[in-house]
Amino acid sequence: LPPGYVEATVIPEGARNIRVEEVAEANNYLAIKSNKDKYYLNGGWYIQWSGDYQAAGTIIHYHRDGNKESFKAVGPLKEPLHIMLLFQSHNPGVNIEFTVPNENATDLRQPVFFWKYLDWTHCTLSCGGGKRYQRSEVVCAEKEAGLVDEVNCNRTTKPDDMQKTCNVHMCPAKWWVGPWQHCSSSCGTGVHQRTVLCIRTMGPDNQVALDDHECSKIPKPNEQDACHRKNPCPKPQWEAGPWSACSVTCGNGTQIRSVQCPDGVICNLETRPPSVQPCQHGPCWKWVSGPWGKCTANCGSGTQIRSVQCVDIATLKAASGCISEPRPTYHRECNTHKCKSTKCKFNHNAITLTL
Repeated sequence: LPPGYVEATVIPEGARNIRVEEVAEANNYLAIKSNKDKYYLNGGWYIQWSGDYQAAGTIIHYHRDGNKESFKAVGPLKEPLHIMLLFQSHNPGVNIEFTVPNENATDLRQPVFFWKYLDWTHCTLSCGGGKRYQRSEVVCAEKEAGLVDEVNCNRTTKPDDMQKTCNVHMCPAKWWVGPWQHCSSSCGTGVHQRTVLCIRTMGPDNQVALDDHECSKIPKPNEQDACHRKNPCPKPQWEAGPWSACSVTCGNGTQIRSVQCPDGVICNLETRPPSVQPCQHGPCWKWVSGPWGKCTANCGSGTQIRSVQCVDIATLKAASGCISEPRPTYHRECNTHKCKSTKCKFNHNAITLTL
């Protein structure tokens, strides 16, 4: 057979105690549809979960365990049900059981329908006063057949849900842990923190914070921990400051700057930038004066001269760069005192010169 839906049988209207089960596991699926081709279960190549489904006035209890399926229903059916098989591979077989009323029987029992509470659900809280609820869906049951469709019971007599308090004892103190915050580092290894509080649950939506000693019997979760980024951090680099002014205004000097590694990091000494470097502001010149020469006169204002030369300080050779500095004088007056007068006396015998 090609893959697709194949009809296995038709269960007639009024049938009860229906049970359909695959003989063994197979890659096929049970399906149910009405006379009008409306699928109640696993139609349109859509496979449903195990659960309860309404069909033909009863509840179908569908169960799938691996690749083996079954379903059952109490009935009675309000319409015929077509049992289909969504065929995909070899079919090991399907067991189908149901009962139908004996039309010739004269002592048919009249069904007795009533509303039934199911078992209590679990308490919503384990302590601190929760609410325990009856199942919200009150079900319709028949005295002998069990659960049936709600249409069989009188809706005007359907009871309300019941609830009661439970586990009213005080909750023990416990640690509440918040989410981890962002890592302190964008690369490599850092630290992230979270909030850890000692609390007590007082009700469904009420919690109070306590002193940490109230939770002293329970190990406190870590408030911080190492966090690791996928991208490694780049190797630490030396930080160099700006160069200082040259130590001289001319000639050869030096400049210095600060070179340091960031706090808490060890840098590679082999890659340390220099902290001192030479600097040069061009040659230095100065005027060099020689000693004063001999005065040209003993009195009456003579003149002295000396050599004045521009030289390179480094080489002491003559240069021409001193034009910006005033040139020292190379001559000056000397012996400016008056000369003594000379008197001559004549006689007949000699001439006397008196100074």
